[in-house]
Amino acid sequence: GVYGAAVSELLGFVISFITYYFFSKQLYEVPWNIPLVLKTLLGYLVISAFSIAFLYQQPFSLWLVLGKLALAAALLLGPAAAAAEGDRAASTVVCPTCATSSLAEALAEASAGATIEVQGGVYPGGLVIERPVRLVASEGAVIDGGGEGTLVTIRGTDATLSGFLLRGTGDNLDHEDAAIVVEDGSAVLTDNHIEDALFGIYLKNAPGSVLRDNVIVSKDLPTARKGDGIKTWYSDEVVIENNSASDGRDIILWYSQDGLVRNNTFDGGRYGLH
Repeated sequence: GVYGAAVSELLGFVISFITYYFFSKQLYEVPWNIPLVLKTLLGYLVISAFSIAFLYQQPFSLWLVLGKLALAAALLLGPAAAAAEGDRAASTVVCPTCATSSLAEALAEASAGATIEVQGGVYPGGLVIERPVRLVASEGAVIDGGGEGTLVTIRGTDATLSGFLLRGTGDNLDHEDAAIVVEDGSAVLTDNHIEDALFGIYLKNAPGSVLRDNVIVSKDLPTARKGDGIKTWYSDEVVIENNSASDGRDIILWYSQDGLVRNNTFDGGRYGLH
């Protein structure tokens, strides 16, 4: 009867909702699309009311079957569309004449998983990255610290930084001013050129980080005042390959297990690697 049909429709919706969760969260790895959920719920209620009111004595009617198929299509294809839309929305372009001209502003507004494309221009240092993003630079993109502090800090998250010229850190050894610091997270750092830096790249509790094809030139300071070109501290399973580091104090790999270090050039310092 009508009550049995109503219970059947309710169970059907619960099963469909679980299906939506699986496809959106597990397969597509995108947040729930709330508008799609509401639209799907409304459509389901309309279909169910129609079938219960007029067709409950014909459970396999054509209308009910077509309604179920339409709902299934929405549940299966909706998350994919949401993922594609999210990918488009998550990409931001930064340049001196763009709508977003500040790299710090772009980072503050970026959603998790966003890609920030940075075009040619000079951008201030002191940047802090605390969510998973990709920063990809075009030719001529410069992060300049003006001789103050650390240029980029990646803290408590996973991030990618690729293709930048980073220059002009501070020279405070007590603060360990650096071009790039990765702390309590993980990073992929590729194709960056670092110059006039006290510390080049500093990994602090950053397991699984990848440093590849970077060029690091340290500050012109007396040896006692220099920092390390690459400093790795309590960071297991890092990959350090095809990098060049010159004129720093040391290259340090301390308290870090199971790392891969190969095809690097370290010169002009006290030690090659220790």
